[in-house]
Parts: sequence; structure tokens; C-alpha cells
Amino acid sequence: MDGKKAKQQQYTKNPVVFKAPLQFPAKIEKCNFTLGAGASGFLKKAEHKTAIDEVKIYNRPLSVDEIRKEYETFYPPQTGAADRPTAAIPVGSAIIIDGKIDKKEWADATVLPVITPLAQTKSTPGPYTRLYMKQDAENYYFATEVLEKAGRSAITRDDDSEIWRDDSVEMHFVSPRTKRYYQFIMNPRGMLFDALQTVKDFNKYSYQPGAGAAWQSHAKKAAFVGENFWSVELAIPKKSLPIAKDMRANFGRTSYGSNSFAAWAPGCTTYFHMENFGSIINGGKAVRLENFAFAGGNCKIDFSEKDACIYDSNNRKYEFINNKVELPSGIFRLESKGKDWKYVLPFYLKKGFDFSYKCFYTRKAIEVQLDLSSAEQNVRNKLKTGLPVQVTLETAAGKIVTSRN
Repeated sequence: MDGKKAKQQQYTKNPVVFKAPLQFPAKIEKCNFTLGAGASGFLKKAEHKTAIDEVKIYNRPLSVDEIRKEYETFYPPQTGAADRPTAAIPVGSAIIIDGKIDKKEWADATVLPVITPLAQTKSTPGPYTRLYMKQDAENYYFATEVLEKAGRSAITRDDDSEIWRDDSVEMHFVSPRTKRYYQFIMNPRGMLFDALQTVKDFNKYSYQPGAGAAWQSHAKKAAFVGENFWSVELAIPKKSLPIAKDMRANFGRTSYGSNSFAAWAPGCTTYFHMENFGSIINGGKAVRLENFAFAGGNCKIDFSEKDACIYDSNNRKYEFINNKVELPSGIFRLESKGKDWKYVLPFYLKKGFDFSYKCFYTRKAIEVQLDLSSAEQNVRNKLKTGLPVQVTLETAAGKIVTSRN
């Protein structure tokens, strides 16, 4: 870093190989090192004042994979247009609109996860959220279940008010052909914001938040607040929401207590990011992805389709066995595709440690490695005085062959 513009290096192949080795400045035993300040340690100008969230200083150059892993911890890779999800609204039976999601009533519905944090935000994954949808001859039925204690909901008390300021769930529908954009928002109090507007272009900047609230969908709606969850149900007349063949949609969930803004469609920067909306099929097969969770390094899925699998950043495939798969720390993509279904979910998994081993047949030895670089600080502190570890070799039946401390 000398302030001189670097010469361009022609890109040949991956990884890039530079013709000349890296040239580092000469080592200095005693010197000042500052971030966000001048060489003397004081701010040169007031506008240079800043806040630094996280700093790591290494005594070696990082590899390409290490830099990518560190960066994607905070900014996971985004999906493209080819990864837009698809889901069907199957034909089913009518339900009682009371806000309570009766599993029997919704047994013939499609179930979607609304768990992908909005891109380019500081949003956390937040509470697991399920969206149910189906139809009969008269109505489209939707329900959303948020697995979190109901939070902020007292700001708005009337329909068609600023319900997005509360903990809420949203549904967005738009037709690229007609440019008609439908929006529905509900909070734990059962208040409904419904709006219809015509967008000029099929992009996120042409949507006007809050516009079109004079339109009335005549939907029936209800909400229910449980001990550690809340849910809503909505019946929208088909004459109010004509779902055409080209209909695109997105579903969102806002939780202010968890600082979480999540959507169904990956890669969206807002709930009305139309370019990344998923496709909705009117009719078709009900597909149910009811749970996607992590526990003890295992990824568990409750899914009606058997083709779901996970790929890492090197395109290595991990298959589910009895709806479970064990993953190391890293960047992954959950993928599933079918006739009336497509879902791609990028996610990052950070575990307290990673365990790996190599077998050396000729030496009759197994080399074990325990990587604690992702462990919490209290675990790393224990390494200073020694951290006891026991490694056990077992048969598939669970019989202990040998163990070492």
C-alpha cells in the first residue's frame, strides 16, 4: 500500500498467478499503527471520524478461500434470476378463518419457508416462518405462522394504516404483463393493509410504498396470538386477485424484536424487489417444506419432496439421509426442483468447531484434526491452559474399537 496505482494484471485462469512475487515493506520494529486516524494517532479531519465494528489483524497473508469465507460470513452469495423459486397454489378445501392454523384444514396446502434475510441488510435469519396457500372455487387461502412471541403490534390499530411499522407478514403479487401490483400486510392484531397499484416498470424502484390503499380486496381475515407464536389467515376472493399465468410473488416477514426481515424469494433487497420475485402456478401439486433447522452440526429438513440436496461453494453435493445431513462450517445452497416446484436457499453455517480425519492404511493410523478457529471466545481462552479432547473410534453399530485422549 504505497498510494501508487497498481499495474493491471491480465486474468488468465483461476487461481490467478502473478508473474512477480509479493513485495512487502521492510520490517519495522517500533512504529505506530492507526485505523481511521492520521499518522500521529489523531484525527486529521472531523469527517474522517468513523466506527469500526470488527477488526482482525493477521501475521500472514490470507488465502483466497479464507478471504471468501470471512467475507461471505457477513455477506452470503446472492442468487441470480435462474434461482427464482416456483410454487403452486393447489386446489383444496375451504377453511374457517379464525387465525388458528389447524393442521388438518391445511393438510392439502403448499407450505413455503419465509426465512431468507433480505440482501444487503444487517437482518438476522430471525424466527422460522411458514406460509400456507391453497384455493377453492371462490377464494385463494393464505396463512402465515411465525414461531416467535408476538412483539411490536400496538403502533397501528386500523386497517390500511402503516401496518409495516409493526411485526407483520406481507404478500406481494405482480403480473409483468398487466403491471398490476397487489399487496397485503397483516399484524398480530389482525389488522389488514391491502393495496393495488399499477407499476411502470418491472423493477423494485417503480413500486410506491403505501400507494393504492383506497382499493378494497374484501378479504376475510383473522389473527391469533399464542404463547410463543402468532399466526394469521386470509381468504381473498378470486375476483379481487386474478392470478394469471405469468403471476410473480414474494412473501415477507418483519420481526423488529429480532431485527429480522425475511422473504421467500432469495436475493431480494426489499419485499417489493420484483426482479427476484418467484413464480406462482395456479393449480398444480402441493409441496410442503415445513422445517429447515440446524442442531449440533446436523441440518434437518421436513420436506415432502425427496430430491432436496445441499451444495457447498466448491459444488460438492451433500445428500439428506432420513431428512438429516451433517455439514462443516461454510457457505452452502439448498436446492430442490420439480414440475411445480423450485427452491434455492443460500446459507452460511458457522459451527463451534470442525472435525476432520484422514486414514493412512499402510501406517494403520487415523489422523484427527479439530479446528477451533470458529469457536466462541470462552472456548479459545481455555486453549491457553489446555482443552481435554477424547477421540473414539466406533463401529457402525456403536461398538467402541479404541479411544484416545
